[in-house]
Amino acid sequence: MATVYSEQITDIDRTTPAVMLKSNEQKGRVRVAYFSYKTPASGAPAVADVVQLVKVPKGARILQLYRNNEALSSGAGTAGADIGDGGDADRFVAALDMDAAGSGLVTLRLDNSAREPTLGYGYEYTAEDTIDFTVTGEAFAVSKYVRGHVLYVLD
Repeated sequence: MATVYSEQITDIDRTTPAVMLKSNEQKGRVRVAYFSYKTPASGAPAVADVVQLVKVPKGARILQLYRNNEALSSGAGTAGADIGDGGDADRFVAALDMDAAGSGLVTLRLDNSAREPTLGYGYEYTAEDTIDFTVTGEAFAVSKYVRGHVLYVLD
């Protein structure tokens, strides 16, 4: 049976030339950014409106997103959100269904194009930014809560 190695193990084992892993790949500290948002009693976010959830620092490598929400449908049965940032509105999730109440870990997109992903799981921020919901499908219902957290590794 063969043994194969991740890119990180290959780098750790390399002696010439030596390759150091980034701290957000090995031995970095996991940080949590918590968010809570209640839609206003009047004028809840409409389609294409952006709700900024958390700030993330330069160098943060995104590992996980958890959400807990009340039913956000305002009647059409299509309430949802893209989850991303200022550079890509659906960098992490496209069309998350938030019509009914729900909670759990959100499956982040997979970028298999290179070692450093440009979207989804493992994305590393090169500048401070915010992680956002962009409303899709229909306007959110009024006076409803969305809570959750983002886990990322840094230094």
